[in-house]
Amino acid sequence: MSLLTFTARARVVVSVAAGLALTTALSLVPGTARAQGNDLSAPTGGRTALMGNTGVALARDGAAPFLNPATIVRIQDERLAFSVNFYSLGLTHLSNLHQPGSVDSTRVGDGTSGSTSVTENSFRVLPSTLCLFFTIGDIERLVDPTASPDDPNRTRRRKLAICFASLESVDTSLTAESFLGTTSAGRTHQVESLTNRWSRTYVGPTYSTYLTRDIAIGGSLHGVYTYDSFGASGGSISAVTGGNALASNLSTSGSGHSLDLTALVGATYHHENMTYGLSVRAPSLHVLGSYSGTFNESDTGATTDATVTSGTGSFRAAPPMRVAAGVGGEWSKIRAEVDLGVDIPTSNVVTASIDTVTSTLNGTAITASSGHQTGVAAQQVAINPSIGLEYLLRPTFGLIGGLSANLSSIPGLHGEPSLGNVVQARTNQVNAAFGFGSYSGASELLVGLQGGFGWGQSVVVNPYVVPNDFSVVDTQTYSLMLVIAGATDLRTIVRAVERVKNAVQTGDPEKAAPKKP
Repeated sequence: MSLLTFTARARVVVSVAAGLALTTALSLVPGTARAQGNDLSAPTGGRTALMGNTGVALARDGAAPFLNPATIVRIQDERLAFSVNFYSLGLTHLSNLHQPGSVDSTRVGDGTSGSTSVTENSFRVLPSTLCLFFTIGDIERLVDPTASPDDPNRTRRRKLAICFASLESVDTSLTAESFLGTTSAGRTHQVESLTNRWSRTYVGPTYSTYLTRDIAIGGSLHGVYTYDSFGASGGSISAVTGGNALASNLSTSGSGHSLDLTALVGATYHHENMTYGLSVRAPSLHVLGSYSGTFNESDTGATTDATVTSGTGSFRAAPPMRVAAGVGGEWSKIRAEVDLGVDIPTSNVVTASIDTVTSTLNGTAITASSGHQTGVAAQQVAINPSIGLEYLLRPTFGLIGGLSANLSSIPGLHGEPSLGNVVQARTNQVNAAFGFGSYSGASELLVGLQGGFGWGQSVVVNPYVVPNDFSVVDTQTYSLMLVIAGATDLRTIVRAVERVKNAVQTGDPEKAAPKKP
């Protein structure tokens, strides 16, 4: 088949999680709510989000190539399907940021007075998804009275999708946080900053075809680019027992890039009103990665001691192996699906191998040394269930809802006085969604809310031990996201453009301008 013939026959569906459908999201604690080790945590499709993040069996939006590639054959060719943009206004709360751990009572007394927790507001744009879906050939058209509502003639076809999506995202920024208080030894004054960015982007093709009238298979091949950067710093001046004072500082920062290849295969089986789905993401193949980091600490009092370390090396942040199964049912008034996804540890979440150079100040003398450090974030099994339901009050209007969990595959955190703290936060999240869908021909509009609660940990500087150290504090998150998504067909869009053109030229949307001879 020539390229021109293929282009003429291909009918295009565009799933655009950018710009064309309006979504406003209110998300309390957007940064810590989705941390490293939370696979598929970023929203990808409006219907998928409102159906409790299900879709292994019945996906039909931009999430399909990443949940189960076999489901893309369900996407209708006459539609231009819009996903969503997500904007988030957030509130971040860290417990005991300014006194996160143990206190050196021999120097600074028994601890501080006043509140040591921190709350931070933020506004950001969540990442988007872009998928182009092509039908590359019909195998056979079958008239089936038990056909899915999405495919009334049950056309057996072959489909191809090209997708770009960010499926994980973190953007936390707490800068210039100050605390002024007292201890039993006297005055204490400290400043702390904490930043954390993490993103994982997938790019690649997806192919799906029917083997029989009821069985479809599919596969995706994705290049995965992971970016990780962080910074944690704290400095303080505190009175110490005996009438003296101590100044101390501790900070670390790092930036890593990792490129990996992964494959996802899936299948669906349709029997009467039920559809069963299964997908498996294979262990990834690492291509390349790099890392750079810094670490410094100092304290002054009776003596002056300081250490500055910098390092570069390799970095790997591979997406986990994942197995997901789902079962969905479609009846005249009810659509329901239950999914279960399992992240299986085959490698560390993050590994950094770093060659270091260190300069140390003792009193007035400087010594230099070199060494090697390894930063590792191990991975554990994470089981994530989800359930979704749609009830049609009438053929053109239905209620949608769902429940889901996204548990971290990273075990409990611990802080180390080195530049190898490559993971700064972990969070478990549970979500509940509710909304409605309006349908008219090939067009649909989905509106709803997704609320969530998260709990986890974050690594921060502890200024009340000498030398300063890193400690782990608890975090709690609350989120509320407004989702607006929809779909229409190309013919409707063309008519709308023509009506706007007529209104400009003639003042009447229904009256076209006379054609020029």
